[in-house]
Amino acid sequence: MRDFERPTRDSAMMHNTNTPALQSWVAKIESRLKINPHDAEAWLALARDAGNRPVDQMRTFWERSVTHFPTHPYFWQLYIGREIQAGHHEEVEKLFSRCLHKIPSVGLNLQHVRYVTQTNPPHFSVQNREKIREAYDQAVARVGFDVEAGPLYHDYITFLESCEAVGPYAEQQRSAKMREVWQKAVAVPLAGIEHMWKDYCQFEATHFPAVHEKVTKDRSYEYINAKKQGKALVPLLQSLRRDKLPSRPRTQEEERHQV
Repeated sequence: MRDFERPTRDSAMMHNTNTPALQSWVAKIESRLKINPHDAEAWLALARDAGNRPVDQMRTFWERSVTHFPTHPYFWQLYIGREIQAGHHEEVEKLFSRCLHKIPSVGLNLQHVRYVTQTNPPHFSVQNREKIREAYDQAVARVGFDVEAGPLYHDYITFLESCEAVGPYAEQQRSAKMREVWQKAVAVPLAGIEHMWKDYCQFEATHFPAVHEKVTKDRSYEYINAKKQGKALVPLLQSLRRDKLPSRPRTQEEERHQV
């Protein structure tokens, strides 16, 4: 059996996570980590195993993983996801408070705003919608500059569109907030910024028909600059394996390319 093949279990053993074969497999992977604590494949194998067990049983492993990779979002997101699935809201809040400020990850911030939305249904109250809006604003402040932040802006605008606005004043406030988010988005060299600009222009024409031509013309300078920067920046960053766990260099061609 290859090192990273987790032992399979028949239907009678599906709830037994401590079979002799599985214990032996975990011990084998752990021995690899003792030899090389930076063995990314071993960490990933243990994470897959931990994902099949109750988080209460595997919290020690998850803490080890985020301690070893403190600024990589992968294990934080898995750990938080397991706590969310278990309904451990206090643990989830603590974990987010430990990692959001130090890891500029779009995925991690999306996980946070979606968690806030899940636990504060926006249709229930104005207070809930305000909590969600604040979470999105904080996420944009943390990672809105990232070339891959397009989904974050898209989700934020979709949320604002879904918020009920009762009366002209409330509608005006909602439209103004949507405009603010749109204008932030089209000033960032996002991947796919051309589509973002097109949708923004349509938004202005729909919500502010009297002034949309002047406003979009004024904003076009920022868009053109962001688009120009994106042509150079986006291909460069997309070629980087930002999802890859850090490990000791092995002088491979892929590693030389990343450098």
